Amino acid sequence: MKKRFLLLCLLAGTTACRKDTDTARQLDIRWDAGVLLTRSASPDEERISDLNLFVFSEDGGLEDHLFLDARTLARTGSSCRISLPQGLPYSLYACVNFGYRIPGISRRDDLLAYRYHMAYPDEYSRGIPMSGVAEIDGETTFVTIPLERMMSKVSVRIDRRALAEDVRFSVRSMILCNAPRSAAAFGPSKAAGSLDVFSRGFERAGVQADDLNREIAAGISREVSVYMLENLQGETPQQPTYLEMAIEYQSGAYHSKPGEYLLYRFYLSDGDGVCDVQRNFHYRYTVRPEGNGLLTEDNWRVDRTGLAAYGPATLTLHPAEYIEGMPGEEIHVWAEVNPPDGWFDIGREELEEDRIRGIYDYRIDEDGHGVRLTLRNPGTGIVYFEAGRPVSDAAMAVIVVNHETER
Repeated sequence: MKKRFLLLCLLAGTTACRKDTDTARQLDIRWDAGVLLTRSASPDEERISDLNLFVFSEDGGLEDHLFLDARTLARTGSSCRISLPQGLPYSLYACVNFGYRIPGISRRDDLLAYRYHMAYPDEYSRGIPMSGVAEIDGETTFVTIPLERMMSKVSVRIDRRALAEDVRFSVRSMILCNAPRSAAAFGPSKAAGSLDVFSRGFERAGVQADDLNREIAAGISREVSVYMLENLQGETPQQPTYLEMAIEYQSGAYHSKPGEYLLYRFYLSDGDGVCDVQRNFHYRYTVRPEGNGLLTEDNWRVDRTGLAAYGPATLTLHPAEYIEGMPGEEIHVWAEVNPPDGWFDIGREELEEDRIRGIYDYRIDEDGHGVRLTLRNPGTGIVYFEAGRPVSDAAMAVIVVNHETER
């Protein structure tokens, strides 16, 4: 039977989600031999590192299987050539960025049942896994295979405009929870049980989450994005994916405990309460806390267990606001602050000025809340203390060093 040459090209597309204002677009795929991304970096959404190409006959039997690795793609670019008999239709299936030659495929049904597995939730050094299908008739000599990313992009921003003025709301991390470990190469797909999810998945923490604390407009933060495999859980989800944000919080009534945070959580959905996160979609969410940013009671969505309530906010000076002494004596002046973990300042400029004037020498306590004075020469000095929110108060002790004749 006479054979024909078939030239293949690959295109990667992105589908617009209802939560995304971007319109659909087609992107030419090209090989990029640049530096590999680190595990925590954002994936290159257009990168192709390897390609499995399957050719199936009309009855679903495997006609050919090609695996093009990074070295081959660097040489051939975004197209390749295969030889097929004329007059027969075929189905072409492409799997991109899987990282290996897919084994055990002898029929189309084998590939349709195949699942791609991730070793860790941000395994993107090869690029985002993609797949695509094209059907050709018996005379086709050129075909383009449209590729779909098997992952979703989830972008979040914070709208702080409705928060009370005394609330500090700083995001320290954002993480996907219950994100699938695997997905069908050719969807639809969902997590296949409790063992097929990363309980703690793709995360942005520290400086990677800082854009959620930086404004792009008044009260509106920049976006931070995370990625996950498709998870179509429907209206009765068994393993729904949710997003969790850890927030350093302070208001007039509450503050984050040391090393703990206020937690915001919400399920990802495709709208109307359906917990579907579809491949090749870009979901955008705006988190808009209001008032003090807390619900009336602790619950799963707004977890306040990492917060502590302020008691009475006080600053008390010890041993007194007016202290007399003689040269050579040592006195200890300190401030008792409740709550003790807020901002606090001892007036170093005033202390240094009095030292230069010869009134006393000083040594500040290790906790910064007090000072030990060694009185030197007659005169008058001051010790100044100031505490930030929620205390928002200041105090001053007057130090009088008397003459020897005044004993």
